[in-house]
Amino acid sequence: MEQMQNKKGWALLSGGKDSTLAALKMSEEGRLAGVVFIDTGIGLNETREYVEDLALRFDWNLKIFKGYTSYDSYVIKHGFPTPAGHSQIMHILKLDAVRKFISWHKKERGEIPLLFSGVRSSESNRRSTWARRFQFYQGAYWDCPIFHYTTEQVWKLHYEHKIPINSAYGTIGKSGDCLCGAFGNLTEKKIIEKFYPYLSDHINYLEEHTNSKKYNSWGNTDKSICALEGKKHSEHLLCSECSLKSVI
Repeated sequence: MEQMQNKKGWALLSGGKDSTLAALKMSEEGRLAGVVFIDTGIGLNETREYVEDLALRFDWNLKIFKGYTSYDSYVIKHGFPTPAGHSQIMHILKLDAVRKFISWHKKERGEIPLLFSGVRSSESNRRSTWARRFQFYQGAYWDCPIFHYTTEQVWKLHYEHKIPINSAYGTIGKSGDCLCGAFGNLTEKKIIEKFYPYLSDHINYLEEHTNSKKYNSWGNTDKSICALEGKKHSEHLLCSECSLKSVI
């Protein structure tokens, strides 16, 4: 992996504090070829707009990719994702989109891409046991440039660099790029209803039209909004905030 340490790469930009700082850090080091936003189909419009505004502000080449299966078609057929199904829905909505980008990059550029992730080892005790600064994963090289940063350091650097903050942090306490509901609860649902009625209406529509009798409501757990900590669920380089506890 040493040959990757000075190479240009693409930052996965979710609109969260960590991925944003990782992208800016690589940009300042002259190593950013562009940024990739994954459109999950169940995220906030405001988060996508935030990413688009960041790309314009810092003159970043922005690419947007979707997975092969839409969230709507998955829910209508199988019902809403549960904690046990979090890994599966993450693969469908995020990992497939990254695979599409990797395939595009290999075809267009003729080489294996380098991807920058905002994953940090201190995000959870579980993550610290498996996460690495450099990895080869899903046919691409991965670098986590803020791997050893603490949450306090991340927010401090946001302030020092005057990086605009995603407004979603003030409402739901996270980036809002994927609100699939696997770990959602009534509190989060009410917040979405109050601040993002367009998304609430969409969730209501899916609840009325899903073919599942068992998983026919968004938010299948009464636990915290992000309850991966201590659970037997896999974590991934794509899931930079899923093991964090909610600030709500």
